[in-house]
Amino acid sequence: VRAATKFPTFHAARISDVATARHAIATGKLDMVGMTRAHMADPHIIRKVMEGREHEIRPCVGATYCLDRI
Repeated sequence: VRAATKFPTFHAARISDVATARHAIATGKLDMVGMTRAHMADPHIIRKVMEGREHEIRPCVGATYCLDRI
């Protein structure tokens, strides 16, 4: 799509970890990644990435337990 339209590509379905998002962007598959479930599992995900604390990120396991906390 991007090659034909020159539009940026965005994907927001079931990318639940930073490594997958980083790989998709680094390899040119995507320009932006939405990580809603990852943010619900760990609301501090961005801060932890910026501070080099990715090992502390609470992962999304896809079981919707995070919805129980809302």
